[in-house]
Amino acid sequence: LIISLIMLVILTVLGLSAMRSTSLEETMAGNMRSENVAFQSAEAGLRGGEAWLATRVSKPIPNSSGSSGVWLLDAPDADANNTQPWWRERDTTWWSGNATVFSSDSSEYLEFKPGEDLSEQPRYVIEERGVVKDTLNVGQQQDMIGLDYYQVTARGLDMTERSEVLVRSTFARRY
Repeated sequence: LIISLIMLVILTVLGLSAMRSTSLEETMAGNMRSENVAFQSAEAGLRGGEAWLATRVSKPIPNSSGSSGVWLLDAPDADANNTQPWWRERDTTWWSGNATVFSSDSSEYLEFKPGEDLSEQPRYVIEERGVVKDTLNVGQQQDMIGLDYYQVTARGLDMTERSEVLVRSTFARRY
């Protein structure tokens, strides 16, 4: 009877340990899925911003409010003297009020659905980085011909808003 009780205690401890390990692994898998959903959302926003730039017939004029769809470089930064980049300083309220919403008509980029997998549509901000002139045209009438460079920053959230992912790309375009 004593040996049976000792074996029962050992089996109980092993069972509790296995349950604890399984629970931890399930939490880790859930967190990984949330991070993946947020990343996919941000990536879709990034591709949406790049697609918007690619479809412009004429060059958008950047401004400090982003009302043209393109911001001046670092214009979203509230405090240019600190070392923190602006995209890390901005909260959900700022992104909701100032960033461009990834349009749902570009659903080929978005695997997950807002309301089901995402708390909101991904958003993006486009900043103009500058123009790199073609060296062949310097000093001619068309010395501003070259590649326009843009920086696209996108933000994605999962359904619970616990996972936030920010991604950036540089996009070049000739007008």
